[in-house]
Amino acid sequence: MRMKNFKGALEYVLLALVAALTAALRLVPYLRYGPTLSEVDPYEYLWLANYFYSHGLGGLHGLAHSALWWYPWGRDFLSSEYLGLPWLSALASRLTGASVEVALSLSPAAFAVLGVVGVYLAVKEAGGSSVAALTAAAGFAFLPITVLNHGFATDPAKVFDGIALLPYPLYFIARSYRAPKATTSIAMAAAAGASGGLIAWFWGGYQYMALVVALLAVTEPFLNEPSLQGLLRLLAAWAAFAAVALTSPAVSLHLFTRGVGLAAEASLLAYAFEYLALTRLTGLSRLRVHAWTLAVLAGLAAVAVASGMVSLPSRVLMGLGVTPPPGAVVPLTVQEYMGVPPQQVISSYAPFFVLSLIGVVIMIAGRATGRLTPSPTDAIAAVSLELMIVFTYASVNQAYYLPSAALYAIIAGGVSIALVGSLRPAYAAARRRRPQQATAGRGAAIGAALLAAMVLASMAYYAYVDYSALQLEAPSIETGWLGALRSPDGKVIVPVNNAWPLALSYVRNETPPGSVVVTWWDYGYWVGVLANRASVVDGSTINGTQIELVADALTAPVEQSGAYLRMLRLPTNETYVMVYDVFLGIYDNSTGSVTIMPFPNVVSVGPGVYAVTYGLGDMAKSYQMLRIAGRVNPYSGQALFTGYSSVSYQSNVEVLQFPGLAGSPAKNVSNTLNTTIYDLIMYGLSQLGRYGVLGQGASWLRSASSFTPAAVAYVDPTGSMAPAPVSAPSPEPYYVPVAFFVSVPYSWQGPGVTYFYAVIVFLYRWGGLP
Repeated sequence: MRMKNFKGALEYVLLALVAALTAALRLVPYLRYGPTLSEVDPYEYLWLANYFYSHGLGGLHGLAHSALWWYPWGRDFLSSEYLGLPWLSALASRLTGASVEVALSLSPAAFAVLGVVGVYLAVKEAGGSSVAALTAAAGFAFLPITVLNHGFATDPAKVFDGIALLPYPLYFIARSYRAPKATTSIAMAAAAGASGGLIAWFWGGYQYMALVVALLAVTEPFLNEPSLQGLLRLLAAWAAFAAVALTSPAVSLHLFTRGVGLAAEASLLAYAFEYLALTRLTGLSRLRVHAWTLAVLAGLAAVAVASGMVSLPSRVLMGLGVTPPPGAVVPLTVQEYMGVPPQQVISSYAPFFVLSLIGVVIMIAGRATGRLTPSPTDAIAAVSLELMIVFTYASVNQAYYLPSAALYAIIAGGVSIALVGSLRPAYAAARRRRPQQATAGRGAAIGAALLAAMVLASMAYYAYVDYSALQLEAPSIETGWLGALRSPDGKVIVPVNNAWPLALSYVRNETPPGSVVVTWWDYGYWVGVLANRASVVDGSTINGTQIELVADALTAPVEQSGAYLRMLRLPTNETYVMVYDVFLGIYDNSTGSVTIMPFPNVVSVGPGVYAVTYGLGDMAKSYQMLRIAGRVNPYSGQALFTGYSSVSYQSNVEVLQFPGLAGSPAKNVSNTLNTTIYDLIMYGLSQLGRYGVLGQGASWLRSASSFTPAAVAYVDPTGSMAPAPVSAPSPEPYYVPVAFFVSVPYSWQGPGVTYFYAVIVFLYRWGGLP
């Protein structure tokens, strides 16, 4: 008894240690850079959290329409956003006295601990192994994809919060299967459904509950004969899920009547049919009945989807490998909608993927040979493996599902360790011991321990990788998305600068209160929250036409661009356009002249052939804008061979460029420089001496005698670049320069020159033309 108590206490101490390390690791960016939020989406949550803090935690009515977002239509937050995280942040702020921003900034660390505990509980209940549960918990704590992908302080995200809650439905449903009493089993199943429904307040992944219920309904008959208790268990889970999920304003009945919820409902009907058939009719084979039922169910599902009776979101269709219909270009241009190479998907959670494959083999071969010790939660173990396979496949088709795949791989890997540990010796299987007499062999226990030890060793390495990476995670608004730099003497430098804070502060204080600011969608949240001005698009804009009009305006010839802004009903002379990028500058120490070009990304693509793509900001995103606007082939991801690319030659060196800022053919270069977004940037560079607002690290540029925009003329055999001056036409009177905000995060000396990196935000006022 003492030994059992000691083992139990040690287990909880180890879990607490993992949880503490989880929080400490994720606090590194907060402790290093302060509570300033990273990325862009968190600023939407900040606005909402401030709303709840100011208007009361029950003040939902004011969110039905906000004119600050999605100009000119306004935004209904109740139907277009999940409000759980902002609401919790406002509550935490009120309870602790901390600012709303601090509470929101720290929330990823809290949810990470919640996820660690949830993974531990799910694996412990499904597999019955403490070693497996602790190993899986360590996986969630330290696997880079669960740490660096919105899983650290200062970068709150609804996706991560939802993923941290996903283990709890599996935990409660596993408890339901283990419960000795029918009433307890139903209660635990209802708790599983309710915990799944709670996710609907945080993230759209609440719909995964439909898949979990459907997989349980179709998997259980392979392992055990359908029963009335099994049917009631699944019905209780689904009913509780629906009851809780529908309390979220973002959830509608459509999910249950025409959406993915029909998968669960159809599977429950199939389970009920099999139960009735097998109990009412004699002589039927359970597996044969189940196989025929699944065949009919699959056929009906295919007909329902093909006929439009079932309406699936584009994310689900793309996850299944279905290409969006013609005209749905936007999903093809968003990183999280794009596919991921299979090897990259697998490498994101490789230790647990390998463990899961072992678990699949054991689940099939172990039951066939009788060596796998039967367990009440075999169905949960099987479903965890199925979820890993389903989401791994979905991740190959769409990056959005990769964090979910990692979570389910961690759980499946932990369950697989438990399955290894439960294998009976061959002689025990040969004697056909009854389940209650079966015990796992010593070799199986050693094998499980070795697998856990290898995985834990890899997690220790990952923890070091995470820590090193998190030290460089400065807030995006303070770096302009310029990544860590390595100086000539080998030092790693975090390029903190204030170009964006300067620009947003200027807009807030120096533009009329009713002004509208047009940017690409990434920065819409910053404009609304930090500049307190209406924005046209942001990261949550669901109106594809709105996004297309902004893409049209930015990629049209300057003299035609304003026609698209008029379609957005923007106010003349009170509409501003902001574009930005990162630049490489060369300051001549003797003359004071500056040659400056968009950051050149140079890649050798063959002997004497280089590809140069410009920019880390809007220029880097401009090809996607061109695709959305239909100015290039929207289904081609190749930017180097379009009417907006060019080529230059020097001796035996060929340089392919996008955008085509220099080189030939001359028609392409002229077409590029007359395109609004490129013109605003390149012309703006030439006017830095007149309109430049010099921020952090840039004051020394006041001595510059001139600014000459440039591009790459050629690349010499050593890989060095030679600049070619670029002359961009003036965008006036269509776009009038207001101020250009310059910050230089890093500079270094060369022979007679000073090289520097600059982040520049260009602010223009639309003149109302044409």
